[in-house]
Amino acid sequence: MSTDCCSGESCSTQTASNSSCCESGKCPCGGECGGDPVACAKMLWCSSFSAALKQAHVDALKSRIVKAWGPKIDAGADAVVEAMGAVWMSKLSEAKAKTDLGAKMAGIMFGK
Repeated sequence: MSTDCCSGESCSTQTASNSSCCESGKCPCGGECGGDPVACAKMLWCSSFSAALKQAHVDALKSRIVKAWGPKIDAGADAVVEAMGAVWMSKLSEAKAKTDLGAKMAGIMFGK
């Protein structure tokens, strides 16, 4: 049987996690490996390396940004939380007013 996940013969034997490859015409590695497991593994490792390297760069920058601008970032976060808290409280107040109005209108209409 063919190892090409996209071939008609092997689609019926694919696991649920690989079932989309038959629909998409691509292998689970996301590339055009043609079902070659060595090529597929190479593509997966290269892709994973790139993702890990990018994450390492992000992590390195995060620590430096916090070190350089931490107090300003914290002050900004505090300002956003304060402002959004006020917005949230006003929404709750508005929702309560609408609920209270509904209850009063029901009382008027139904004589309660």
